[in-house]
Amino acid sequence: MDRGRWQGLKAVLIGLVLLASALPGVASAELRIASWNIQNMGWGEHKRFDLLAEVMDAFDLVAVQEVMNAEAAYRLHGKLEATSGERWGLVYSDRQGRTRYQEKYAYYWRESAARFTGEAFTALDPQDVFVRPPMVARFVSERSGERLVLATLHAIYGNTVAERQGEARALRALHDFVIERFAEGDPLVILGDFNLPPRNPAWAELTAVMEPLITEGATTVSTIEGRMANLYDNIFVPRSNPPPLASAGIVMVHEALGITNAMMRAQVSDHVPVYARLTGAPAIGPIARADGVDPGRQADNDAEHAPDHRAPGSGGAVRGNRNSRVFHRPDCPSYSRVGEANRVHFESAAAALSAGYRLAGNCP
Repeated sequence: MDRGRWQGLKAVLIGLVLLASALPGVASAELRIASWNIQNMGWGEHKRFDLLAEVMDAFDLVAVQEVMNAEAAYRLHGKLEATSGERWGLVYSDRQGRTRYQEKYAYYWRESAARFTGEAFTALDPQDVFVRPPMVARFVSERSGERLVLATLHAIYGNTVAERQGEARALRALHDFVIERFAEGDPLVILGDFNLPPRNPAWAELTAVMEPLITEGATTVSTIEGRMANLYDNIFVPRSNPPPLASAGIVMVHEALGITNAMMRAQVSDHVPVYARLTGAPAIGPIARADGVDPGRQADNDAEHAPDHRAPGSGGAVRGNRNSRVFHRPDCPSYSRVGEANRVHFESAAAALSAGYRLAGNCP
């Protein structure tokens, strides 16, 4: 896919995730989290890491499942930094699995948006319930100062639904352990590929204290062209002390890319991402539809295609990143790291803000 065509499609992808950034009090504090099972990332030569990075650049903090080796984890990390023109963090687990098939969990975060506290561990599993015990990690939003504990799981697929149900029930014990471990009251978010739809009765114990954000649609890409298969990926948030939420949904990556189901499954993944937009302030209005379409989609697309605000005869005092929609003043640490292909020049910070961009979190 040529770069010009991709840039047009990228605007559609961003539009699927973002509300109009002009909403007061949102742009400066927002944190976009996501979960994505990237099928067998690191096996074979057919995976399009450039497309993976373009998709993940729409988010700030991403939990990834099915990372097959450290080389793949770092390869995606490099692509993310090259694509976004920003620094990203990476932490991953040891290989998990009872059989010869094993995989890693990984978290990626945009350093201007989130900070890893250094606290991460694979959950204890004394009853040997989980085929791949969840990975827990703690983060702080650089935009709002809010702390957040994430736990990601790739549940067993197995031969029967009953196998998957056992892991779903065990997540209540994980919830209780994490709440006790982090006694400061940080919101816990459990996200991943659960191989089980949210209405299955096995979720009863967990949903007594947590709520699935995605209840409609599907997240696995069917082998039948034009169809989706199952709603297996989700994000659970606490019913009490929830993180401030603006919207949540599914991003139909292959539709944004304009590729077939077969190409999506072969070159990207057989799953699409799920996401939640945290505002760092009281939630604005109802949660958006869980099919990934937000009410402010058109406004975002308009901002994405806003004209260059470069002052006549100047190089532009403020440098924006058209992918991340972040701008940097010359005194910001990442000013020189914005890739040339992604640069948008503005006459002033006010012009960047009016175009829907937000100030980089690491600016003084």
